[in-house]
Amino acid sequence: MKFKVVLILAIGFLINTNIQAQRYNLGIRAGLNYSKFIGPSEEGMLEGKSLNNGIHFGMTFAYKLNDIAGFKTEIAYTAIGSKDSIVGDSYYIFGIGNENVAKTGYAKRYLDISNSYINVPFHAYIFPFKKLELFGGPYIAFLINPTAAGRIEFNDQSDELKYSFIQSLDYNYFTDKATRGKGFGEVVTVIVDDTRIVMPQVAGAYYQFITKNGGLYNIFDLGISGGLQYYINKSFFAGFRANYGLLDVTRQKMDVSYRSLDNGTYILRDDRDTNFSMQFSLGFKF
Repeated sequence: MKFKVVLILAIGFLINTNIQAQRYNLGIRAGLNYSKFIGPSEEGMLEGKSLNNGIHFGMTFAYKLNDIAGFKTEIAYTAIGSKDSIVGDSYYIFGIGNENVAKTGYAKRYLDISNSYINVPFHAYIFPFKKLELFGGPYIAFLINPTAAGRIEFNDQSDELKYSFIQSLDYNYFTDKATRGKGFGEVVTVIVDDTRIVMPQVAGAYYQFITKNGGLYNIFDLGISGGLQYYINKSFFAGFRANYGLLDVTRQKMDVSYRSLDNGTYILRDDRDTNFSMQFSLGFKF
């Protein structure tokens, strides 16, 4: 009798475990990102923001309430950013001896920004049709590697054109130091206030800063996302997702005006730049 009871309980436990296991799904997802910053342009300058590209990949976890609805989350690496250009009357800060001297001129600054995040969404999903899944909800993201590359073209706009140069930009917003350049060799020799200046071939993220007060970008982001997935079969799917950030990605303490200075001091920009990205993915559900 005891053996029969134990056997019945064991069978019941296995059945219940199997039913519960059918409610959970793991998966993987990977694909391409197209992203840019959304925010105001600086007054008096021609500032453009266009789509940049990157990649994403991660592991998904889903809990099925029934055959048509449930919840899911994931842990994903995603590289997003923006292609930014800022053109117009500006300034350049030259290092002369132990001092920095700002000179006005005309600048063309181009940056290809790529910021890597660990992204964790929390989505509810529904299947309105057999193979089509719709989902949406909030996400949180943690910045792990903010970088950019580009160039700056600068000239003094004088009749004699005393100096005109192009400098490469190679930015790591976490590790770069104030006043530091990169690479070897001079870009141009400039005469400023009767002083000969040899500049580095490549400038770091804070080359024109006397001191660095933290990084340019905030480490934490929060937003909403939603999209759809089409299941080619029970496991393999293709998907689209849009993510819209709700927080300013830049820190005001390091977000400065490129238009002008205030008696040689940076003017801080109290504007709001947010992340926007689109993702095209392929994935498997197990």
